[in-house]
Amino acid sequence: MEKSMDLYRELKVTMDQIEEKLPVLDLETTLQSADGLEQLHKRIVAADEELLEAVQSDTAENMKRMTDSFARRKELVTDILEQNRKLLPKLKTRLTGYRTEILKIKNGIVTMQGYQQHTDGRGRHVNTAN
Repeated sequence: MEKSMDLYRELKVTMDQIEEKLPVLDLETTLQSADGLEQLHKRIVAADEELLEAVQSDTAENMKRMTDSFARRKELVTDILEQNRKLLPKLKTRLTGYRTEILKIKNGIVTMQGYQQHTDGRGRHVNTAN
């Protein structure tokens, strides 16, 4: 139970840090943050699976003693879900901005390819009659 709680606390702290840095996040930092969240998510899933197995094999007495822990865990997860609901639209907006910038760059590159200078590589006579 504590391992699961610790990982959820780590997730909350990570999301807090992303939210604080959101106005100044660049593309590289955003991608690193996304990778970090993905790795943390995998660890949380594994810990939750372990917790589920332990709960299924536990006795009713132990379950009664763990009621407070489950209540705290539920509260923490609820806070994280609410924070996620607020943070996700902000991140999507940021990623849309990055996508727009990338499309502008790609369009600029394609446009610039149309402006190729066609010069003859051979020498010519210089006209000095002027």
